This record gives sequence, structure tokens and C-alpha cells, in this order.
Amino acid sequence: MLELFPKNSYLSQANWSNIAHFYRIGQRTGLRGIASRIFEIQKELDAKVSEGMPEKASGRTIWRNHEKSLLIYFSIRSTMSHFKNIQSQVRFSAEKMQKSNLFETGNFFCDIYCLEPGQIQKPHTHEGADKVYFVLEGQAKIQVGEEEKVVKQNEICLAESGLVHGVKNTSNQRLTLLVFMAPNPNV
Repeated sequence: MLELFPKNSYLSQANWSNIAHFYRIGQRTGLRGIASRIFEIQKELDAKVSEGMPEKASGRTIWRNHEKSLLIYFSIRSTMSHFKNIQSQVRFSAEKMQKSNLFETGNFFCDIYCLEPGQIQKPHTHEGADKVYFVLEGQAKIQVGEEEKVVKQNEICLAESGLVHGVKNTSNQRLTLLVFMAPNPNV
């Protein structure tokens, strides 16, 4: 492993423990793609530094841009089950809405949102990603753009990219939503 990351490289200086961790996990689990990807990132960093870019600035930017995708790649490939029991993932909190991730790939994510009566998901937007809300239990007041509608059990709602959207539980019962988003904004 030391040959992959020479002592004068940015990753060996600033992120050695993270790199070593990813590399060991990749080798141990047979996910050689992680080790290869780390090597590609190292080459990209070395090229940027040799082009005269400040080492710390370019290295940190490139590493931060790739670190999350490596984490997601590892978590998807090594721990994702292709089958889940939704009820086992339902969690409520008196403080705020709870999100529980069911699936996440580089292309999409699927979450469970759990809202107690009176809780909300504040209106927000996503550029370049669409979101689908499916009501599993209860009823939601969902805003999409200028429109707001009560969506009941077994009904579905689409919030297209760029449209303001949010959820309110205005009922006196718990609300459980199945939420899909694509492409995955976390990658």
C-alpha cells in the first residue's frame, strides 16, 4: 500500500487514515474497485499539483469531491440488502421528522419519512433531481410549486426538479411516507 501513496503525496499527508481505511476495506471485501478508485484520485491530485496549482487547495477540493462518493460506493456495495421490511425502518420522534434510508445508489435513494402530528418538512427545492412521495399511512398536506393538496394513504405525488416542495402533517395521526429521489443528490 505504501507504494500506491508515496510520502510526498497529498493524500498520504492529509488523509492517510481515511485512504488506508478505504483501501483495507476494499481489499478485505473484494471490492477492488475502491482501491482502484483511490489510486485514480491520487493520480488526479498529483497531476493538479504538478500543473502548479497550490497543493493544499487543489488536493482538499479534489479529495472532498471524491470522499463522499467513495463512502456511498462502499456502503452500497458492501452493506446494501436488496430486500427490506418497511415497518422495521419506521421511527418517530417528538422533536422532528425522522428519515430512514432504505436504499441508496449512485442513481437514486429511497427513504421513509415519519412525521408526528404537527411536524413538517420545510419547503425546499432540488435542482436536477425529482422527488416522489407515496403515503403509506396517515395523510399529508404536500406543497409542490404553488399547489398544495391533501394526499391520503396509497396516493402519490411528484415534485419535479426545481419546484418548491414540502410536507405537513396537519392530521392528528402519524404520517409515514415512502420517498424516492433521482438522480441521487448525495453523490
